Amino acid sequence: MSLQPMPEYETELPQGGFDYTRFVKTLIKYWYVFVIGLAIALSVAKWYHWYAIPKYSASVTLLIKDEKDANLSAEKLLQNFEDDVPKHNMSNEIEMLQSRSIMEQVVNELPLSITYLSRRNLKKSDLYKRTPIIVTADSLLNSAYHSTLHINIIDTSSFELGFDGDDEKNTSYTFGQKINTKIGVIKVNKAPLFDNPQFKKERLTDREFLVRFISTESLIVKYSNALAVDKVNKESTILKLTLTDVVAERAEDVLNKTCEVYLRNDINHKNKVASNTLSFIDDQLSVNSTDLKNIENNIERFKSKSKISTDISTEANLYLENAHDADVRMAQVRYKYNVADYVEKFIKGNNNLDDMSLSVSGIDEPQLNKLLDELRMLEAKKSQYTLAAKADNPLMISINYQIDRTREAIVNNISAIKKNLAMLMADSQGSIDKYETQLRAVPRTERQLLGLKRQFDVKEQMYLFLLKKRAETSIALASTVSDSHVVDAAMANDAPISPVKSKIYTIALLMSVVLPLLFFYLKTSMNATIGDKNVLTSLTTIPLLSVVKNNTESTNKFIVTDSPKSANTECFRALRTNLTYVGNSSKKTILVTSSIKGEGKTYVAINLANIEAMAGKKTVLLMCDLRKLDNTAILKLNANKGLSNYLQGKTTLANSTQQCAQMPNLDIIVPGEFSANSSELLLSTTMTNLIETLRNTYDIVIIDSPPIGIVSDTLILATYADATLYVVRENVTERKHITFLNKLKAERKLKNIAIVFNGTAEIQSLYGFDADENNPLNNTGIMGKVREVLSKVKVLKST
Repeated sequence: MSLQPMPEYETELPQGGFDYTRFVKTLIKYWYVFVIGLAIALSVAKWYHWYAIPKYSASVTLLIKDEKDANLSAEKLLQNFEDDVPKHNMSNEIEMLQSRSIMEQVVNELPLSITYLSRRNLKKSDLYKRTPIIVTADSLLNSAYHSTLHINIIDTSSFELGFDGDDEKNTSYTFGQKINTKIGVIKVNKAPLFDNPQFKKERLTDREFLVRFISTESLIVKYSNALAVDKVNKESTILKLTLTDVVAERAEDVLNKTCEVYLRNDINHKNKVASNTLSFIDDQLSVNSTDLKNIENNIERFKSKSKISTDISTEANLYLENAHDADVRMAQVRYKYNVADYVEKFIKGNNNLDDMSLSVSGIDEPQLNKLLDELRMLEAKKSQYTLAAKADNPLMISINYQIDRTREAIVNNISAIKKNLAMLMADSQGSIDKYETQLRAVPRTERQLLGLKRQFDVKEQMYLFLLKKRAETSIALASTVSDSHVVDAAMANDAPISPVKSKIYTIALLMSVVLPLLFFYLKTSMNATIGDKNVLTSLTTIPLLSVVKNNTESTNKFIVTDSPKSANTECFRALRTNLTYVGNSSKKTILVTSSIKGEGKTYVAINLANIEAMAGKKTVLLMCDLRKLDNTAILKLNANKGLSNYLQGKTTLANSTQQCAQMPNLDIIVPGEFSANSSELLLSTTMTNLIETLRNTYDIVIIDSPPIGIVSDTLILATYADATLYVVRENVTERKHITFLNKLKAERKLKNIAIVFNGTAEIQSLYGFDADENNPLNNTGIMGKVREVLSKVKVLKST
């Protein structure tokens, strides 16, 4: 049979990507990691769900009515009849509900300053109103707010008391006893629930009670931040208040109390405005009453002195009516001017708007009302952040800046309003002057009487107006109600919002899968070794002659002779057959090498020599790794006579050649004694003559060379070889070694290179043999089906 030369391949290679096959194989190999991870994750999830303190969400809905729909509003009574009250600014109401001032009233009116916890088996429970003990403090130091009291009930009359971090043993006390502690003077009393059957059942002595004092400031910050206020929808004036707490009842109490305080403050504010308005009206009534009496007396005295009747001419009456209308307009404009002037002085005095005693709704100026609403909102926001932020905090600086700019805008707006009102007063004064000019045609005495009568009519009209407003304001004060009311009282969900059991177990399940997957993915990605035949073929175009199964018995080098029917023996038979198509010489000299130590090149060389000898070929194994002498004992040969001895002229070729006990047709030349100048020996003429002698004497010459990546001896031996077998071991040989091999091929430093893939566990899928001695492949069962699928995937990928 004529032998064809090995064809040349292109050196341009496909890029090797992520090794999905190795990844899947790793997952199958370590399937138990997922089972263990799932068990651990579910255990942790169960423990967390049991240990975690549940949190409940409660909500309440509050209707903010439009002020113009409120009956007998105090502010409405103060405006002119043609004016209308602006609607509520919902943003302002939200800021008010979240303000510090309201939350301060809430925490002061609820039992929140002392927290009672019960601890049993590491689990804590907040007792709130279900505590069996009550701690009262006669005096407290500041350190109390940073300490936790530990109370252990001994019996129905005594208990032990200690603190966090105390190394001393807890001291026993009796209930009701006054105790001097490092945080102040306190008493521990039994609560009505102390004798509750539920507590007795769980035995109070089996648990520890933790008591913590919380400052008012901390409570304000806590609940202000926890309270969420949102509109139900964009067009609605209904607000939804939501609060989350570890105790559902406490969340409901805080929400209900917040609404109660808000509505109460609204009523108090209206009453305050109405009361201040009554005082203002009373003052004006007193002044007007005095003026009326004085004018009336002046009229009587003038009539008596002038001796005129009360009848006035028709012309004078017409004047009086026209002048009266002008005087009323002047009085109304002057009233608005006085109110605007009052607001201007109030704003310039940096006073809080809540302290303003008069309503400005009578001034029909939408821009002013809008600016005042903005100022109220900013002041509410400042009040909310005052506790948590210092004056030099950027947030506080920003709010103060906005307040200053808004006050400045209000002052400028009022100045413009006053300017317009002054123009209106000047216009009214012009009308009055016109009528006074007409009055000059009336006789002097009658003219003076008309002047007095005109003053009396104006004062009387104002007096009657004030009396009416006073009556209306008094009614409003007596029947003041808030513009808002609670639609639905606070109610907490029965199920806690956290921890959610289904979510915890779902996360645990995902973590038990994702974490191992991520670990194995990273492990595969960072693994630079060749983990699969397909990865190898993707990195090089050098032909793969055979795949050799992993040899679990490291001391058994003669797998071919010891197990002639095994899958590995079939691998070497296939290698022997494939070698017939490599090279162009009937006399074969085959070099076996690898990248590094431990890849199995000697194992391949020994069994290749054995399988060739089994075919009846006279074979010699020349072991040229002169730096590695440990294989001699495994081969059960004499290590003192070998290649180095022959090359140094210390012995003859016949004495250096030893026959293999397991295979008569196989001769072996071992490395011999260690030599420091092995490279020089291999370059010697004696070595050249030896190779020529062996080629003439034997049918097959197998050269076991050192690893090519360690020393240069292999390149020396490559000059004697007709073909080179490069051993690549699964999960040992690195990808960079294949790159180096491709370079050697491109530079033609190795003849007729072919690869043997050693150490694989997939021999059955390649040759139809199981891992056992000689069983055919059986793709039954779960793992068999998985192997079948993987095989199909590999076929598809290779195509």
